Amino acid sequence: MYDIISEIQTHPSLRLTVAGAKIREEIPLRHYQTVIILKPDLDEGHVDQAVEKLTELLDKCGGKDTRLEKWGKKRLAYKIKKNKFGYYLNWFHTCDPIRVTEFENELQLYDLVIKYMVIRLEEKDLERVLKANEESAAEEASAEASEKSTEADGKTAESSEKTEPEKKEETEATA
Repeated sequence: MYDIISEIQTHPSLRLTVAGAKIREEIPLRHYQTVIILKPDLDEGHVDQAVEKLTELLDKCGGKDTRLEKWGKKRLAYKIKKNKFGYYLNWFHTCDPIRVTEFENELQLYDLVIKYMVIRLEEKDLERVLKANEESAAEEASAEASEKSTEADGKTAESSEKTEPEKKEETEATA
């Protein structure tokens, strides 16, 4: 009986116990970046529904959503499935390394996906990308705050800057 068990080929994440039951060893989730191109004829509501469906597919494959960036509708470099445009999604997530091919198969079968690419990220790459995006978000927030403050300053300056003829007219009208 020992010879039969030793000849059985199993996946590296599985091991046989003495009783012959398969026990799954815990493999850490890896980080991935997936760029997905959706059909261009989708409006925002349909894109949100597609994102929900893609999140369900990822959950089904044992993954977790880290961050999703909607890049919007862009022109493709060449026609893909008779489309000149596509709606781009940049998605950072974690997934079980064994089930990534299952996730890719699900993406391939989903009718709204024109093209996709899944890239495995190392820890340092993920940290660099997330840090760069946090910095750009902080810069955008500070730029918006400065624009609002300049608009408010401009409105108060416009109201206080009256020409001398306007001031004379106001004093004559009150008198």
